[in-house]
Amino acid sequence: MTRKVQIQYVDSWEFTTEVEIPDGMSTKEFAKDFLEKEDYFTEKFERTNMQVQTRDLDTGKTERLQDIDV
Repeated sequence: MTRKVQIQYVDSWEFTTEVEIPDGMSTKEFAKDFLEKEDYFTEKFERTNMQVQTRDLDTGKTERLQDIDV
């Protein structure tokens, strides 16, 4: 079973992506791994330290992830 989650950069609300997170993996852990793999995010925003907000698409719960280094 997976959870569908939206990842959004706090500093750039126009950028949002939807991902599926496998059971047993925390949202923060997944977001960190995901953002590290997606180098074009860093290139686009020319930053290596981002604040990210996630939103669970099933429950609507949001979580702000502070200072994820990518």
